[in-house]
Amino acid sequence: MWPSPPPRTRVPRARCLPRLPGREGRRRPPVKLTLRNQIILAIIGVIALCAAMLFFLIWPQFQKVGELSDEIKAQDEQIAAARDLLNRRIEARDNAARTSAEYILQTNRVPDSPELPSLIIEIQDAADSSGLMLERIAPEPATEDLETYTAYQVKLELVGRWADYIDFMRRLEKMTRGVRVVETTIDYSEPSGSAASTQTVETETEVAVTMFIEVYTINADASSTGTATPPPTP
Repeated sequence: MWPSPPPRTRVPRARCLPRLPGREGRRRPPVKLTLRNQIILAIIGVIALCAAMLFFLIWPQFQKVGELSDEIKAQDEQIAAARDLLNRRIEARDNAARTSAEYILQTNRVPDSPELPSLIIEIQDAADSSGLMLERIAPEPATEDLETYTAYQVKLELVGRWADYIDFMRRLEKMTRGVRVVETTIDYSEPSGSAASTQTVETETEVAVTMFIEVYTINADASSTGTATPPPTP
């Protein structure tokens, strides 16, 4: 036969100690800030908010303003350079026009060929305008042929009053062609009548003028190099 099992024994339960009163659910009371501390914290928060706004909002605008200032400065420099260039071009244009006008004037006064037909016409017009009679005009061969210019003499014979002769000389100086008077011979004839006044004698005196004038032409080689020695001033 099998042996019988031993009898069961009851194990006593451990008793739990009772919790002491007052310890259950104890927590620290919340810290209360004084009004002064609250004001200080509020001021710190406002300062921090302003600093954040300055950094994130206003500072980029300052950077943009600086960039715009640099662009404006660069544009001003470009405008100043453009104005300077424009002024130089205007000055160059004016100088070119002035130089061209002076060149044309000098070319007319001292051309590169005798141009005797135009010279004769201009002398005839001056004599007619002054009241003199141009009886003879005779161009002569070149009297002076240098490396830079050539001189030609022209013989004039005129008849008229003394006052008209003075007017003719003034017109001769204002001619487009450069003219220099080389030699002049004047024969006088008193007006008729012994009762004429001195002023009348001076203005009404008849004169016969034989005049040699000289005109010049610039040589082609000298005009191309631009280093020509100018002819005598008419």
